[in-house]
Amino acid sequence: MLSTAHQMFYACVVKSRRIRLAGHIARMGDRSVPYRILVGRPDGKKPLGRPKYIGEGNIEISPQVAVWGGIDSTDLA
Repeated sequence: MLSTAHQMFYACVVKSRRIRLAGHIARMGDRSVPYRILVGRPDGKKPLGRPKYIGEGNIEISPQVAVWGGIDSTDLA
C-alpha cells in the first residue's frame, strides 16, 4: 500500500494532467468532437442496432438478361 503522502501526490498529478487536457480541448474550437463531449452537447444521434436489410430491391438487372463471359445465363441452366 502507498502511504497517504504518496496517494496525495498521485492525486495531484492526475488532477493537474486532467486540467491540462481540458485546456487543450477547450482551445480546439466549438465544432471539435472532444470539445462537444467535454461540454456534454454532442450533435445528432447514431441509429441503434444493425442497418435494415433492403433485400433484393437493389438488383438492377435480372439473371436471365446478364451475360457472363460471353455465355448467356440461360445456357448455364
